[in-house]
Amino acid sequence: YMGTRAELLESAALIGQGKLKPVVDRILPLQEARAAQELLLSRKVFGKVVLAVP
Repeated sequence: YMGTRAELLESAALIGQGKLKPVVDRILPLQEARAAQELLLSRKVFGKVVLAVP
């Protein structure tokens, strides 16, 4: 579920206010997108897996 635009804006506002803190498990370079997908499928992560775009 991706949510609505209104929910995205509300989430962004809460993050900006420090009331909502996203949990990031790890940050991987874009070249490791396949490994990131495998991590998500394995369900061995807690939080988000972020791909860093150069």
